[in-house]
Amino acid sequence: MIYIPSTTTSAAENLATEEFLLTNCTSGEFLMLWKSAPTVVIGKFQNAYGEVSVAETLRRNITLVRRNSGGGTVYHDEGNLNFTMIADRGENSPEYERFLTPVIAALNKLGIPAKMGDAFDITVDGYKVSGNAQSVVKNRVMHHGTLLFDADLSVLSEITGHASEDVHSKAIRSNPSPVCNLRPYLKHDMDIAAFADYLKTELCGENPEIRTFTDEESAEIARLYETKYNTWEWNFAKSPAFTRVCHDGQPPDCGTYSVFVKGGIVTAVIDNDELAYKLIGTRMTPEDLSAVVPEETVNLLLQ
Repeated sequence: MIYIPSTTTSAAENLATEEFLLTNCTSGEFLMLWKSAPTVVIGKFQNAYGEVSVAETLRRNITLVRRNSGGGTVYHDEGNLNFTMIADRGENSPEYERFLTPVIAALNKLGIPAKMGDAFDITVDGYKVSGNAQSVVKNRVMHHGTLLFDADLSVLSEITGHASEDVHSKAIRSNPSPVCNLRPYLKHDMDIAAFADYLKTELCGENPEIRTFTDEESAEIARLYETKYNTWEWNFAKSPAFTRVCHDGQPPDCGTYSVFVKGGIVTAVIDNDELAYKLIGTRMTPEDLSAVVPEETVNLLLQ
């Protein structure tokens, strides 16, 4: 397996690199291991506004990025190691066991009682340590997953602790599972850099072939990053149409109104004519919303 070094902690840049490899490297098997700064990564078909509190992620300076594969929402920080494998597509796609088996074997060698879960994840003692998804282009498949090594496990629950039951859409919803880190299970402690080196050797062998990018390839990856993975249009506006029910004020005097959003833009407001006049046609971004409604209303819309 050919190894691809990652030189960035930007999840968006690494996702752009994945897509480039999947669509342009039409032969050979590749492995990329990478980390990212605090980032929420949602599935291709998910609603960003229904998965997390956009207001809370901004307050915590956490990035949100949409990946090019299905599945649910995961949280990355520098205590989480991501692995990406790209190879020829097999006859029975999707093939999660094919890609997870060597990873699980590597974890087992460290004394970690890891196994494949029912949801194509990796579990340890019933706790999820790895979420996985796949994307296929022609005869090539990309499998990527997380490995919670020493991550801050409290963050995802805190940024998803909003009134998600008030967001209604046909988007794929995450199915949260109890999670744990791998590091406490190690027979002999190591940091995440040593863990990454170990995994690289287990999956690629000693002294693997290293694949770097030409200037032209780097420019194409940068273009993907700038025009797709680093844009509001992909990360937020790509969300399926949804309705947010807002409760303005405290019971028993609170009012309730509904805001309809399509393509990241407010298309209708029911039961609040004043807000309808202000909001229709407005993008669901903090900057655009703040230009037409008070801060407390912005927080309701992005909670």
